[in-house]
Amino acid sequence: MSTIVSAGGNFYIGAQNGRLRYGFDSLSGASRWCTDMQEADYPARKQEHALSFHYLPSASAPPSR
Repeated sequence: MSTIVSAGGNFYIGAQNGRLRYGFDSLSGASRWCTDMQEADYPARKQEHALSFHYLPSASAPPSR
């Protein structure tokens, strides 16, 4: 994967096989790392586009996931 943006070592956006991959890694439970990742189509060449990456914690989810 070619990293486009990485923050704090855990949040990332990258390109792989013509797709955007984005997600984060978190420490869960007994020192076990979990990866939450999604993919999206890569933007078309020579067309204007915007990339926005937000982390929105949920009150109903555990803080580490």
